[in-house]
Amino acid sequence: MKKGVGLGIIVLLVVLIVSPVAAWHAIVTKSGPDEVCTNCDSVSYTLDAISEWDLFKLEITDTLPNHLIYDSITSTCSDYTVDTSQTGKVIITLYNVTKNTPIKNILLLKPDISNLPVAGDHVVNSVASRVKGCGAFNANGQCINRFSNWEGYRSLANNPEGSILSVTTTFSDNVCPIPSPEFPTVALPAALIIGMLGAVLFLQRSKEN
Repeated sequence: MKKGVGLGIIVLLVVLIVSPVAAWHAIVTKSGPDEVCTNCDSVSYTLDAISEWDLFKLEITDTLPNHLIYDSITSTCSDYTVDTSQTGKVIITLYNVTKNTPIKNILLLKPDISNLPVAGDHVVNSVASRVKGCGAFNANGQCINRFSNWEGYRSLANNPEGSILSVTTTFSDNVCPIPSPEFPTVALPAALIIGMLGAVLFLQRSKEN
């Protein structure tokens, strides 16, 4: 009986020790515009990430919306890579992520010239993530105890409260990009004003003489 109780306690301790590791994941959310113009030069989406655990890697898979392709990314994480080899996806890998540190990634997309949008098109795009834990960092913030297994994969199907968020964007002709004035548009009114002032001064001097 005592042996059974002792074995049960050991099993419980093992479960308590292992279960936090098995539950490792990062919360990743995606936000973006509800409506964009059909002829915009670029569209930006924001990917926010935070983890309760120290991580060696945080991999974010972003499914790009139809009609848009990858252009560039900026991140508050100092060490990251971007993989665009898969059609319609961008895989962003953040390295040496310390726990409870918010990371903001701004994803800039551009129109797909081979598949341009038309007004009324609705596109849905989403993100999912998985992680590799880190047992310890060195003084330079580099992970020196790297976990080899991916953990905490989240998808909408198996974990609705997990690290995935879909964004629906509508293309519309009612949203227009702000045009940048061309040189003649700015220079012509200025030249007219200067010319009028010059004419007035010339007439005044002529009267005085």
